[in-house]
Amino acid sequence: MLKLADRYIIKMFLSRVFLLLIIFNVIFLLVDVVEHLDYIIESDISSSQMYLYYTYALPWYTSLGFPMALLLGVVFTTGILQKNNELTAIKAAGISIKRITVSLLLMGIAFCFISFYFENIIVSHFLEKRHDLGSEHNLVRVRHKNNSKNIFRQESKNKILGINNYSYREEKGRNIFIQTFNNNNLVSRFDTKE
Repeated sequence: MLKLADRYIIKMFLSRVFLLLIIFNVIFLLVDVVEHLDYIIESDISSSQMYLYYTYALPWYTSLGFPMALLLGVVFTTGILQKNNELTAIKAAGISIKRITVSLLLMGIAFCFISFYFENIIVSHFLEKRHDLGSEHNLVRVRHKNNSKNIFRQESKNKILGINNYSYREEKGRNIFIQTFNNNNLVSRFDTKE
């Protein structure tokens, strides 16, 4: 059962974490826009699609800022409690420092699980949508070496494309195969040298 002090600390901690997440999202968004400004100017993307493109990036920015927001949230929460002499008052009420940290530790464990599912379900889905929209409007630029090896891409639920060697300069792939599956059984395979 949560005591009044635990609820107070958790409320203060959560407000700091969500405020920091908003700040980190704004910073990451501004940095991304400035970094890709030349691509944005050269592309034919409309403003509504650009808005959508960066909306798809927000879950990823949130996932990047999550650990920093949690760390700074704990630091700010304990700092404010100390500054306002609330830690002294809580200790005077007979609650130990170890007991106070239990609520923050439990929040950290809960956020670990939330972060895991958030990244695997939401972030990956929205990043795929962002990449597709960016590729459609030439916002995603490849910064690779001249060649890449062993490229695999799932084209649909039952088709896999594999390229053994791809040259970005020539825009050619070599040793390419397409495998088609039905209920995890290989139905057909198409191979070509180039």
